[in-house]
Amino acid sequence: MKPIPKRILIHTAQISTPEAQDAWQSITYSEPITLKHVRIEPCHKLIMESDNTQRQQTATMFFDAVNSTPAGFTFEEGQRVAALGRIYQVLTIEPLYDEHKLHHYEVGLE
Repeated sequence: MKPIPKRILIHTAQISTPEAQDAWQSITYSEPITLKHVRIEPCHKLIMESDNTQRQQTATMFFDAVNSTPAGFTFEEGQRVAALGRIYQVLTIEPLYDEHKLHHYEVGLE
């Protein structure tokens, strides 16, 4: 299967990882890393957590294993994504494979 073409990967995003939480529950984040050649599509999907809480996925970010940068980036739930004038939080991470290797990630954002 061919990589997702760069002409479709039209967005850039900034992603930060939570580092610490203080006594007042304020989270500090790492310095942002720029993700280039990604695609963010709006969607509306209700996610049911294992503790019966519901979360609303509002967008999906596509990160190609070949054309998106930085190569080999690792996503984690709870990361903060700034893109398209909004701040999102990583809700789900779904690696998708072709016949032999990782093809792309579909990252659910809320």
